Amino acid sequence: MHVSRSEALLHPVRLRIVLILAARSNLTAQEIGRFLDDVPQATLYRHLNNLREADIIRVVEERPTGGSLERVYALNEGATYLSPADLERATKDDHMRYFTTFCVHLLGLFGTYLRRERIDLARDGVGYQTHVMHLSPEELAQFVGELRQLMLSYMSKEPSPQRSPHTFTTILIPDDRLRDGPHPDAGPPHDADVHERPSEDDV
Repeated sequence: MHVSRSEALLHPVRLRIVLILAARSNLTAQEIGRFLDDVPQATLYRHLNNLREADIIRVVEERPTGGSLERVYALNEGATYLSPADLERATKDDHMRYFTTFCVHLLGLFGTYLRRERIDLARDGVGYQTHVMHLSPEELAQFVGELRQLMLSYMSKEPSPQRSPHTFTTILIPDDRLRDGPHPDAGPPHDADVHERPSEDDV
């Protein structure tokens, strides 16, 4: 069964595979499996095939091993982003499902970190914060562009013994609850919107 790019990217296991390849470049299925010890081998190969069908990854090399060939996988450039057409086709329910999968992935990352014998958020560079910014459309576009350039400058650094992988996640959402008046496209109030808003303490 053909898997669309959006479905391929936002499946929990396939998302982990994509992030592994983004961090480690060219890897075999066996090498990917070392980072996914909770995923059976047959399941891993099925998800790799799904990602190939969706044109997100490609085979860049085939290495002879015994009597067979071992494939080396890499990400296709730009394939990890949903296109405007992909987003246009998605329904509201699709977006909620995608966002839920995204958040579940973050919970898994944080849960893995908490399984360390000792944790020190300051030393380990761990934090989760929420900030409200009041921006015009032009200022918002400038902010997003500058942040993207800053991220790209650090994402280009290669793995080394002196470096450890860190996941930096961005979520940008207009906060209609803080507007002076309702947004022109706003629907009826949701139950969660009428309750007192919790404090947003930084960690």
